[in-house]
Amino acid sequence: MATAILVTFSSAAEPAELAAIAAEFAGALTDVDGLLGKTWLETHGGSGGFYIFRDDAAADAYLSGPLVAALQQHPKFSDFLVQRFGVDEALSARTHGLPSP
Repeated sequence: MATAILVTFSSAAEPAELAAIAAEFAGALTDVDGLLGKTWLETHGGSGGFYIFRDDAAADAYLSGPLVAALQQHPKFSDFLVQRFGVDEALSARTHGLPSP
């Protein structure tokens, strides 16, 4: 079953700096095994993303991996919140919520 992760955090980075960090991060995401997609989110004073993974194992590997660790250690990022959700794949496929195989 697919797994969804919602990650939000506060950022003290200037907009241009945050955009540069996000661009680099986006490039690194292309190599994450089991990541089906990410929607980039903006919050008041922060940022985040809604991720869809192939399964729990892929989500666990991402959350315990070097990309998330680097974000959490960044001096301008704080207040990380990670929420995990199961995905109703049948209904999500009907509403284009999952990428096509």
